[in-house]
Amino acid sequence: MNTKIKKLLILNTPYLFLALLFTKVSQAWRYAAGYEIADKILNLMDGFSAAFKNPLPSLYPQDLWICVCQSKSLAFGLEKLCTCQHNFVH
Repeated sequence: MNTKIKKLLILNTPYLFLALLFTKVSQAWRYAAGYEIADKILNLMDGFSAAFKNPLPSLYPQDLWICVCQSKSLAFGLEKLCTCQHNFVH
């Protein structure tokens, strides 16, 4: 395996795990019973157990969209955190 490809895979592996986690969180929310937010939160653990029965990521469009939104918000937060810390370093 080429060293460039190996380095690229190693650097992007955490993002793949985060994408899997984000799709599973969305899938668990979708599987949780209830129509109101309080019912969904109370039944979220049942949704997680149902979502993690299958190790593959969910390809449901809503889950993928929420995964993209969560990833972008995480990237934005990390970017802001890094720039704030960079401003305080003298």
